[in-house]
Amino acid sequence: MPLIIALAVAAVALLLWRGGPDQPRGAGSSLAQPLIERAAGDWRNTRNADNPARVKATGSDWVVDGSAGLDYQPVGSMGGLNLLREGRVDFALADYGLTPEAVAEGPFRQLPLAAGAVAVAANLNGVTGLTLDAPTLAAIYQGRITRWSDAALAALNPGVTLPDTPIVAVHRGDGSGSTNALSLWLAAFSPDWAAGPGAGPQLTWTGGQAADGSRGMIAALTATPGAIGYVEAGQARRAGLTVAALRNAAGQAVLPDPPGLRAALSAVEWAAPAPDAMARAAAPEAYPLTTAIHAFVRADRDTPANTRALLNFVIDQGAAAAEPLGYLPLPAEASGTARQLLSGKTTPIS
Repeated sequence: MPLIIALAVAAVALLLWRGGPDQPRGAGSSLAQPLIERAAGDWRNTRNADNPARVKATGSDWVVDGSAGLDYQPVGSMGGLNLLREGRVDFALADYGLTPEAVAEGPFRQLPLAAGAVAVAANLNGVTGLTLDAPTLAAIYQGRITRWSDAALAALNPGVTLPDTPIVAVHRGDGSGSTNALSLWLAAFSPDWAAGPGAGPQLTWTGGQAADGSRGMIAALTATPGAIGYVEAGQARRAGLTVAALRNAAGQAVLPDPPGLRAALSAVEWAAPAPDAMARAAAPEAYPLTTAIHAFVRADRDTPANTRALLNFVIDQGAAAAEPLGYLPLPAEASGTARQLLSGKTTPIS
């Protein structure tokens, strides 16, 4: 989706927002949407329990002491950052980090919040096990592998009967952290991909079908037999899609489960994280499409109190509480840095 259309979609979404002036307003990553919505619900319940004089609170527009609750629009990581830059939201979420130069240009504070995983998922009825590697997936997205019966896929999946069905490669049309994570992995291990589309949150695709947001990706995959795409792991599983095990830098096929995420996180130097550190993680258990979800607030103005309280709740409790949805809390050194940044006590990191 061209940038101007993405911004127009985001603007329309903003018009649909409800709530009062104290309501934390966020936008950005659709991969992180289940995390922030679950955390906001838990935060609401905690505040309600601590307030014996509370009014009745129901639905997404709950009220505590006159303050309305979270409203979050999953307009994609790039869209959320643009809206924050324009001052139209209180915070943005992205499932990738920015360079120090981009953080300063914002001007933003960048807060590592949690870990999530992008799953490569396919609509393959009856196929319960699927393994892929970066060169093969790159060839699918570049149109060189077009059927599930291709010899390269058969070699990766001995003993698995794959249908002689056309492959429909679905990609995100909006600026997406999921695209960023996928393309970093493909570029790290496929020279053809590195020389072609490259890596980033928004790419020039050579074919396939575009979908906007995680909901659009899920809708396209579930409606199209033989389709393949990429989406937050929990959402892929809840949609009943076949989730692929991915070959990592050690050559091991790993699913997007908590042990794989933890092993990938161990490869990150949080003081100065390399963009493709988790894609290249050498541990045999590491899942290569592990992502670090970041929150961004403005560095040149005070963050509203309710927004600070919500994001602190995610840092302290929200990510752990969302583990059943497929997320993990970050290591202590990352969460400690996030608390300091949110309070404005240290310099933003990449």
